[in-house]
Amino acid sequence: MRLSAALLLFAASLASLTPQNAEATAVSLRRRGDGTYYDIEAGLTACGERHTNKQLYAAVASSWFTKSNPNRDPICKKCALVKGPKGQVKVRINDKCPECSRDSIDLTPAAFDKIAKRKDGRVKITWSFTAC
Repeated sequence: MRLSAALLLFAASLASLTPQNAEATAVSLRRRGDGTYYDIEAGLTACGERHTNKQLYAAVASSWFTKSNPNRDPICKKCALVKGPKGQVKVRINDKCPECSRDSIDLTPAAFDKIAKRKDGRVKITWSFTAC
């Protein structure tokens, strides 16, 4: 009986190794890229929201978006932990950054101020998805 239970658990663990889980694991890895900042108050974000430059939000490369209607994309409202030369900040993703590479992230001015001096404009960062 114990062998049967062990085999069932083993089979269940193999079943969990789907491409979706592999993508989720890859997404959770730390990324290295550039950190920049932008004016979020220019209008609605790709996720259909309005925010101020004083809030902690971010835009990611368009390639992270998978739905034709970005307002309903699963990337909207995910959180990321961004580390820069001055410190780190947790941000909520709510917008697209068409100019960003997949490993870079564009922050609100308030979020950028937590990781770097604004006068630097573009800094080397690491970031990863994290629990909100």
